[in-house]
Amino acid sequence: MKKTILILPFILISIFVFAQEEKYTLDSIIYEWFNGTDNEWRGIDKYQFEYDTQGNTLIRSDYWWVGFGGLDWGKVKEIEKAYDSQGRVIQKISRNYDDFTFELGNTTREEITYNSNGDVVLNIAYDEAGTVIGKIEHTYNVDNLLIQRSEFSWNFNIESISEDRRYTYSYNVDGKLEESSLTYFVSNILIGVFQEEYVYNDTGQLIENYTFFLDETETVTEITRTDYSYDIYGNINQELNYEPIDSLSSEWIVKDILGFVFDEDGNQLEFTLSVWDENLSVWYVRYRDVFTYDSNGYQIDYFKQVWNDSLMILSNTTKEEYERNSIGDVETAYYYTWDILNAEWEVSTRREYTYDASILPEQLILPDELGDWHNFKGKREEFVNYFWDDDEGVWLPHLRNRYHYSEQDLSTNVSDVFESDILIYPNPTSNFIVFDVENIDTYSKVQLFDMQGKNVLTRTISPNNRLYVNYLSSGVYLYEFHNDGQVHRGKIVIN
Repeated sequence: MKKTILILPFILISIFVFAQEEKYTLDSIIYEWFNGTDNEWRGIDKYQFEYDTQGNTLIRSDYWWVGFGGLDWGKVKEIEKAYDSQGRVIQKISRNYDDFTFELGNTTREEITYNSNGDVVLNIAYDEAGTVIGKIEHTYNVDNLLIQRSEFSWNFNIESISEDRRYTYSYNVDGKLEESSLTYFVSNILIGVFQEEYVYNDTGQLIENYTFFLDETETVTEITRTDYSYDIYGNINQELNYEPIDSLSSEWIVKDILGFVFDEDGNQLEFTLSVWDENLSVWYVRYRDVFTYDSNGYQIDYFKQVWNDSLMILSNTTKEEYERNSIGDVETAYYYTWDILNAEWEVSTRREYTYDASILPEQLILPDELGDWHNFKGKREEFVNYFWDDDEGVWLPHLRNRYHYSEQDLSTNVSDVFESDILIYPNPTSNFIVFDVENIDTYSKVQLFDMQGKNVLTRTISPNNRLYVNYLSSGVYLYEFHNDGQVHRGKIVIN
């Protein structure tokens, strides 16, 4: 079958050349496990990332190591994001692996709208057919404080979206939260309400919190209360959790006590949970956590204690120790369990992290969805998890993460770009465009640049799939269409 193409004149387009800004982008993380039998590392998961010229994460691709014995990486998920001129996410497209077609499918699209203050006012989720399957509405008062959040999802009973949850908030004259409520619905029928009231002292510290649980008739079925106190530095040092003596009484009884100790820098040194022993008529500490920091304020030690009912004492359970570099990144971590019989700590796990100390944190471009597991500042290159083998008396490797980076020039540096012979329609457009190239049955990568050379969109699209551009400002844009090692370049007009 012939390609459907449109022959256009080759027009030389002048592109600005920008100064280079060298950065290191984290392109992929590979998770592996160690096969002791074959004495080799084998793949588990892989995550790949692509960025725009501002360092925003455009595409995250998730892979599994698939096949008998592990033959290749198979893509199981892809998340694409689009940003506005202020770097805010305005669209997110998710594709998941389809077990029936063995391809990425089950596409969902989320659009995010902001107000003039930069706050989210609307999230709308669409399925693959473009049907609205959920939305979240946010409402703010004149002081730009959130006063209502309504969540809607698809309801199969009524074949439409319906409200599931409604959060409401009210504030005092100082802008502090005074009342909040969470109302639950099923098929637009109220099934329960969760309300809270907050009381503050003259310095604005929260000192009391009341919680009310209401049933579908809005009758109060349960009430709880929490009192707060603070140390001389303004850190919370105690929470008293109350419950009514009975459903008819207005008197309260303390249920448990949470204790906190902070140093003058705000580092938490201790946490305790105390409960009442009815038999002995005494308070006793049920749980205790203790934290230690170095002179730079980085945590270097943590251990937990739990009340032992048999011994009637607080007993050690677990401990963690950290060795950190000069910028606070963990280089080595040890994990211990308490040996009750020998009354000593027994090391069980060791984690080692490797960094390139020659690269400064400000030189790194990291994805925005790493999570706490990858919480680091410097250029981390490897993480290895070891287990201690008591029988052999050695550390055995178990898991490994490898971090791969590219040295990037995140500015656009393009010259001598010519119009392509690919058919694009509609052009001009105000909603979407289609790259019409027959005989292409694989995914293609599309990038759009404004006339200043800024990358404003990067997408991976299927053949003849619509590419929505309705959120972009009107004007002339340059495109790059990548497929099978070939690059088509040209321009489109958005009006």
